[in-house]
Amino acid sequence: MPRVAALCWRLRGTGRTVKKRLTRRDRCGRTGGGMMDEEEERIGGMICSHLADAGPVDPDSLDACPECVALGDTWVHLRECQTCGHIGCCDSSKNKHATAHYEATGHPLIRSFEPGESWWWCYEDEVVFEVEGVPPERPA
Repeated sequence: MPRVAALCWRLRGTGRTVKKRLTRRDRCGRTGGGMMDEEEERIGGMICSHLADAGPVDPDSLDACPECVALGDTWVHLRECQTCGHIGCCDSSKNKHATAHYEATGHPLIRSFEPGESWWWCYEDEVVFEVEGVPPERPA
């Protein structure tokens, strides 16, 4: 997804600051720009309504998509579920196990499990963002 702009908001009561990457389609259907709309202001600038529920998770694999390994397939990139730690392959991979996990469980938040990458994705809010002060899950 192309980066259009980056904004930061402190999430009330969480002690976290979120840097939002506005993409071609953010959760409010806008195509770029940088101003919070009335709904975002009303809920304290939260760009993902699920971030406050995220906590530390233990990945179920350190460097592979377990489901792809079981099938004898390969993957392109890895994603980590921020609810349970499930590692799944990305949507550029043949099997799309990260998205399949969301569809089966309803766990909305994932983050990149690629070395050096620190972005997060919320399936329900359809927004990609970075959490300030949270380093990549796997250092480069």
